[in-house]
Amino acid sequence: MLRPALPSYSQALAGSLTLSRYALPMRSNRLLSYISHDPELIGPLSIRQFQPSASIFRSGSTARGMWIVAEGEARVIFPSADWAGSLSRAAVRGELLGLTETLSGLPYNSTLLAVTSCRCINIQRNDLLERLLHDPLLRAELLIVASHRLSSAYFAAGVQL
Repeated sequence: MLRPALPSYSQALAGSLTLSRYALPMRSNRLLSYISHDPELIGPLSIRQFQPSASIFRSGSTARGMWIVAEGEARVIFPSADWAGSLSRAAVRGELLGLTETLSGLPYNSTLLAVTSCRCINIQRNDLLERLLHDPLLRAELLIVASHRLSSAYFAAGVQL
């Protein structure tokens, strides 16, 4: 069944913000594109502002939702036992962050820090899980995202060996 094209998601925290306003890169992220075209897909979005050096989420804290950096720069930090040898990378604008932890209910395995002033979109775990129960296309899109991430992880591990 094909879905008709719908206007961009317009029910954000302030009531007037839309995903399309942020011009997020969607060519490589079909799930984000799918979410942005269905206003009733996952319930209300929360859009939050973070100042530089603010923690968006912390490693070890309970995952209550996934995050998307809409504006600004953020860094994903994968902690080591002593934090001195921590690995980090830039968070790509439009990337779904904390998705695995949100779906599994496990604590976040990384920390997301704002490098500059950031606006981030939060999709609450309960809203996402509820929608997954009723939407096979959303489940399929999530499976595609998970598959791409697993393939990338295997490739990165092979390159580092």
